[in-house]
Amino acid sequence: MSVIEFQPKLAAERDHCPVLHVVYREGLGSVFEPMVVSPVTRLVRAGFPARIAVFCPIGEMVRPRLRKRWQGIERNIAVELDGSVHRLPSPPSRAMNAWNEAAYFQRWFDWHYPKPNSPVLLHCRGSHATHLGLGVRRNRDVKVIYDMRGVEHAEQLYVRNDLKSANNLEDLEATAARSSDAVICVSNRMKEFACGRYGIDAGKIAVAPCCVDMSAPDPMLARNANRLKLGITERFVVAYCGGAHSWQLPRQSTELFLKIQSAIPRAHYLVLTPAVEQLKHILQQLNVRSSDATVMNVPHDQVATHLAAADVGLLIRERSLINEVAAPVKFGEYLRSSLPVIISEGVGDYSQLVRSEQLGFVLDDHRDPSAFLTDYVANPIAWRDRCRRAAHEHLSSDLLVNSWMDLYRQLSL
Repeated sequence: MSVIEFQPKLAAERDHCPVLHVVYREGLGSVFEPMVVSPVTRLVRAGFPARIAVFCPIGEMVRPRLRKRWQGIERNIAVELDGSVHRLPSPPSRAMNAWNEAAYFQRWFDWHYPKPNSPVLLHCRGSHATHLGLGVRRNRDVKVIYDMRGVEHAEQLYVRNDLKSANNLEDLEATAARSSDAVICVSNRMKEFACGRYGIDAGKIAVAPCCVDMSAPDPMLARNANRLKLGITERFVVAYCGGAHSWQLPRQSTELFLKIQSAIPRAHYLVLTPAVEQLKHILQQLNVRSSDATVMNVPHDQVATHLAAADVGLLIRERSLINEVAAPVKFGEYLRSSLPVIISEGVGDYSQLVRSEQLGFVLDDHRDPSAFLTDYVANPIAWRDRCRRAAHEHLSSDLLVNSWMDLYRQLSL
């Protein structure tokens, strides 16, 4: 698939159907800006009249610390989206029935899209957002897209072990998949799951993985400067980019670093995480020397350049339904920064991509990464070039937005 070149509001594009991206309680999450704000900005530049409606827990609107975080997001919003990102109040977690979100959204939608016979596309991120979109569709000329970011009921069961809540969430997912006009899946494995589990036609599904902005300057340009700044110029740097959530396996990733260090004594562990204290505690428990690790939290716009200071990235996951259908954003961020990835077997479509295009090493029960590490040390430029090229070919934000626009055009016919 070729990379498209975006042009500001071409005349031929001005008659596109309006698109509203609906986001539910993810505004302060790590993916909101790269996976919602940035691609929607590209849609606007391509001529699509696009907006974002993001439901926010009421606390994000009144608590000073959370309000300050929103102010930072608003400062980063491009000129094209000024006035087009709308925050809608959502009840606090402890009182989710405090008001009727569906009725509120219906009134908000009718106010902003007052012509009942004018078509509108609702691009809904997740099952809750899709449920709200389906409610609006009952009374309007509206097409609803269910952007299926993960298997939410399995995630709920994993994190909270609450079978009743997981079953309710699966019912919501099934309704979203069956009742929407189109479904977006982040991997081919997820597409197979959705067809089999919910009985929907494969022709209704588009596959669009989590992507990264390849139009930004190459992070490798800052590699040497960052390595010097971090004091790791002579080290073989292993990167972990993520949080302290159990499903991200931070402890197992640290144990893998120690195995790498036994083969490469000059190895250094670069941990980029919002959970600095938790990760430091894990490192202390496993006796990682402070001189052999750097644990830090950096703004999202600096993640790529810090990753480029490393030599390989770790993406370790359990074998589970959650991970078998996933498309972790971190994978694209590693490749964008020219990092080969040591990845678990069975992570969405990515484990096979790593194997088929030589983008790192796939862990399984019968091999260790020693041969890969030896070859990387001998040929780092070849490995890095392949990774950067694969990010362009498979995970560019241009390709993501291109697939969205194709789907919007199909639904507008």
